[in-house]
Amino acid sequence: FKGVCFSVFFFFNDTATTEIYTLSLHDALPILPDLIRFTKSKDASTRLHVTRSISRFSTDLVRDTLIRMLSDDNKAVKQAALTGLGNIKVKVGSRSIVPLLKDPDLTVQGKAIEALIKIQDPDVVNYLIDILQDDSEYIRRAAVEVLNEVNDPRAIKDLLIAMRDRPEERRVGKKGSTGG
Repeated sequence: FKGVCFSVFFFFNDTATTEIYTLSLHDALPILPDLIRFTKSKDASTRLHVTRSISRFSTDLVRDTLIRMLSDDNKAVKQAALTGLGNIKVKVGSRSIVPLLKDPDLTVQGKAIEALIKIQDPDVVNYLIDILQDDSEYIRRAAVEVLNEVNDPRAIKDLLIAMRDRPEERRVGKKGSTGG
């Protein structure tokens, strides 16, 4: 049985009630807009569960909703949206994911790396050029990790330019060491 099991949370007087539904993917498509409505809930747990549930559907509506969820204030919701974008079978551009390489949460950065690698957007190189110049070593490393997995000759050129512009990072050892 290929289907989807999802929880829908209903709120009555600040008390959450959960109903569990199991539907085939085909049967669940008509209620997808109703599920997506719950991604705007004030409750982070509801947004998280619904984001995970809708990620099983490869539709433009789901893709657009997951992209919107990337700006959620809850890091678990962002991570679920990134995982969903990496797994759905609808074309996803990298433009909306690349900024999350600068997210303060390293787990969100890691999920952004995974999603960018999975979607294999040929335009990702264009968006990562600026990231390679970021002041944060972690953010630059995230960009390098994605570029390492992208099969695009432009990636090598951009990496070489970034290294030329930051010669202090090619040195062995710490700044100010004599290496001896």
